[in-house]
Amino acid sequence: MSNTPSTVSMSPTTFLRHAFRLMVPYKPALILFFMTVITQVAFYLCLPVFYREVFDQVIPNQDLAYLTQITITLCVLFVIFGFSESMEAYITSRMASNVMRDVRQNMFKHIQKLPTHFFANTSTGDILSRFTNDLAMVEQALLSSFYKVCFHTLAIITGISILFIFEWRLALITLLSFPLGIIGPKLLSPKASKAGTTRKEEDANTMSAIQENLLAQRVIRAFALQTAYIEKFAIRLGNLH
Repeated sequence: MSNTPSTVSMSPTTFLRHAFRLMVPYKPALILFFMTVITQVAFYLCLPVFYREVFDQVIPNQDLAYLTQITITLCVLFVIFGFSESMEAYITSRMASNVMRDVRQNMFKHIQKLPTHFFANTSTGDILSRFTNDLAMVEQALLSSFYKVCFHTLAIITGISILFIFEWRLALITLLSFPLGIIGPKLLSPKASKAGTTRKEEDANTMSAIQENLLAQRVIRAFALQTAYIEKFAIRLGNLH
């Protein structure tokens, strides 16, 4: 938190690097997390093999015994996958909770070290917004985005590696299509970041208005200003995008 309120645009790669750095103190949980991700990726990569066996062996040969083996194996794998998915959700939740606790503690310590002119130039609503809205977004990203990026990155790397073994030309076409998936988000991210920054600033101003209203309740009631403040607050909410 700087001496002037500002919002820094952070790329997904930068965010993941910071998130991983924050999770490093919880190494046992982080190792278990990656084990569950590897298990889930392995499950999804195995499914096409079973489909191939069904269509290439079971159906043409009417082999019910082989079909039974495949069904039993799939049931076992589904149980393992379900257990792995539940463990991943639990571990991610615990890690995110611990990381957010550390972040809040560090932010609070940092606030105690800031000069007095920071508080004179920064609204209370903006500071509270950092502890509420901003941290809620970070927590949501830790709970969802971190897992998704790890899962899909591992799945893509493993899948393409296997594809090179079976059909290198198809794997090469897949690699060549990657830039198309990167250019789009790069073009749209600045606008999305700007819109998110504007919205957070408006939310901070709204929180400041609410706090000022609560602190001035005696004056508002003494001069019967409730209606005026309600109309003013309605206008402020109307300006939110």
